[in-house]
Amino acid sequence: MSILRRRRSLSGTAVLSVVLSSLLGIRPAWASQSEIFLDPAIDPTIAPDESYPQISGRLIGYIENAHFFDVKGPEGAGLPSTWHTLDPFLQGAAVAKLSPNLALSGLVEFRSFANGPNDRAFEDLDGQLRNLFVTYDAGHATYFAGKFEVGYGEAWQTIDGIYSGFSGDYSYPGSLGLGGRWTWQGASARHTITSILFKRDNTIFSQTWAHDYPALPRIEDGGPGNTNGLQSGGISYDISDIPSLPGLRGGFTVARLAQGKGDNDQRAETGVEAHVNYETQLSDKWGLRLFGEAVHLRGFMGTQTAATDLVASATLSKGPMMYTVTAARRGLHALQGSLADQGFVDNQDWGLSATVAYVTDIGLIVQAGFLRQQEQGVSFNQGLLRLIYQTGF
Repeated sequence: MSILRRRRSLSGTAVLSVVLSSLLGIRPAWASQSEIFLDPAIDPTIAPDESYPQISGRLIGYIENAHFFDVKGPEGAGLPSTWHTLDPFLQGAAVAKLSPNLALSGLVEFRSFANGPNDRAFEDLDGQLRNLFVTYDAGHATYFAGKFEVGYGEAWQTIDGIYSGFSGDYSYPGSLGLGGRWTWQGASARHTITSILFKRDNTIFSQTWAHDYPALPRIEDGGPGNTNGLQSGGISYDISDIPSLPGLRGGFTVARLAQGKGDNDQRAETGVEAHVNYETQLSDKWGLRLFGEAVHLRGFMGTQTAATDLVASATLSKGPMMYTVTAARRGLHALQGSLADQGFVDNQDWGLSATVAYVTDIGLIVQAGFLRQQEQGVSFNQGLLRLIYQTGF
């Protein structure tokens, strides 16, 4: 029932496997700020007259009230038709700049790790280390190593409001790896290349503080990229700051996930992704953001299956108000045998969501939204209300 777990609002900006959103430079015009994403390739350089170490950070917390209703699934699935959850969420992130070229970053979170479709209020709460990595600025490039976010494309992190996509199939939070980023300003645009090697984190660093929840990845559970060594990786390209096309940014990704070591791993996974993002001011009061992404995976979820995901999102902003609509669609087909033989339903998965957010000057955000989603024979509605607070130091 992974569909019922992918309901968090995500904000930030990411490529292939490396998050581009800056802890110290969050965009207030768009980000609904319901989660922090650290960039392992951020330039840690400080002016020579600054003192070291210099520590900065951010805290974010919210209460989420979610109501799932009109739930329908295959006969015998045992799903309730409705349930209600009340969950807290807290994240803290810090960047310690140790020298003009060296930085250490970390992020911890406290939340509910419950996945089941049932009523709950402040239950199954625990903490976890999400990120811990070191960054070195070599002038012409930045290099990084440690525990950071990994995933195809950027829709799974960059879309405001409630993301109605299927990103749980190709995001691997808190993975272990290393990589580098090279950025140069050309005559007509800014170019960025990012490359990494990684593995899913199955070490002690992935464990929760009070309980070892079964939802955390383990080698025996299988899954693409669930290997003992840094056998998975990819490369992404991004173009931005185009003088003739202000506000436009785009890019693509090519990646390979090695065959995992679990009993359920039948093959490795390959993926290609392309995205485009456009931001502009429509007037003195209104702003617009348009985003689109396509991801194609082969060896999808470690089986003989291919998937193509399409996501489109639009956000309007006016003063403290943000209005976001998102649509997602996924098509599956069998590379070998039939979908039924591999545990899939032969239909088109889709999702639609709409969200409104009010952002105050004191760091408080009120966010409400509605989502309708159908995935692999299960359909449901979700109403959501969040009271979010963020602050920096």
